[in-house]
Amino acid sequence: MKRAARALLLSGALAASRALAVDAQYDLAGRVDVRIRSATAGDVGKYVTGDLELLPSAGLMLASTTTSFAALYNPSILFREPQTLGPVAVLHRLRLGLTQRWHRTTFTLTEDAAYGESDVTALRSPEGAQPGQVGDYYTVGVVPYVRTATTLLLERQLTRRSSFLLTAGYNVSGSPQNTVALPLQWGPYGSARLSLRATHHDVLSTVAQVTQATFTTGQEQLIAQLYEVWDAALTRQTSGSITLGAAYTREKIVAMVNGPPPGTYSELLPVAGLSLSMHTRQSELPVDFTASVRLSPFADRFTGAVYERLEGRVQADVRPNRKVALMAATGSAVAVALGRNDPAGDKLVFVESSVSWVPHSWITVAVLGRMLWVDQPRVGIRGQVQGLAICSVTVREQDSAGW
Repeated sequence: MKRAARALLLSGALAASRALAVDAQYDLAGRVDVRIRSATAGDVGKYVTGDLELLPSAGLMLASTTTSFAALYNPSILFREPQTLGPVAVLHRLRLGLTQRWHRTTFTLTEDAAYGESDVTALRSPEGAQPGQVGDYYTVGVVPYVRTATTLLLERQLTRRSSFLLTAGYNVSGSPQNTVALPLQWGPYGSARLSLRATHHDVLSTVAQVTQATFTTGQEQLIAQLYEVWDAALTRQTSGSITLGAAYTREKIVAMVNGPPPGTYSELLPVAGLSLSMHTRQSELPVDFTASVRLSPFADRFTGAVYERLEGRVQADVRPNRKVALMAATGSAVAVALGRNDPAGDKLVFVESSVSWVPHSWITVAVLGRMLWVDQPRVGIRGQVQGLAICSVTVREQDSAGW
């Protein structure tokens, strides 16, 4: 009996020590971007000018068997046209995340916050944009900026073949002062996704999404979408997906230059998408090819307008070796006159490419080039051609410890 009791106490203590064990990992990095770009409104340069941006970051992650906490502080220090010795724009950015895991359930709480001055030009993605989006492009310059996005995520593995993902959050973003160029907006967002692995190669998902936003200009927008997604592994090297559904939009419009008359408009619009990914070899080099096209409602964060938008993107990634990566992409986005016929539709076409080199594990050198044509009557941009070239150097130090 005594031996059994000792063995039981020892196994319990060992299990408790494993549960209380904490792994700590830190990540320190510094990045320098040198940009040569087309001059925009407010620049001293007439045709071509440049910027210098410093992007330090400090991250910490604490993880136990079932719980993890992560914090990342990555400010942006922008010297816009440094040759003019003008003011420096600093944007503080902080991300916090807490994750709790159970047997089949994962709960995550995240907070993304930003405060300071943001460079909102025609060649930068909006704060919080998802990778691969065509995005929105405007010529605004540096404006005071705030953002807070609190998100709750609940993921549940229902059975071996089915899972459920629920997301809910609240977002506040925009300029608290320059509401003409970038109005402040606030509102909730949420989504639910039920996925079923029908076969070894096919996954069917039902997705519902809702976003609502109110602007300081008086504009209001609501977008509710319901669609089906079929993800399929076509071959060992090729996969694709098809999206099909509908969206309900409600839009409150106040007086807008080059826009529709004021009023409240409700519409039922289509949602459709097609994507293809392929891994192949060309001239003995591994190539990852992706192409996508999507038709869905688009929420304009500058004017508060909602309209149907068709966007497409094609991208190729090549890795000649473990240290070098090449990327080339092109795409377009255009407003589609469905439902309420809004003639003030936006259009853009872009082409970009990049080369990154990792000579050592702690340093990365990258060069990116981008050209785009933009036509946005709502904000007075008509047929502009803009270009950008970036050379960046990133130095990173990572380590971990446990106790």
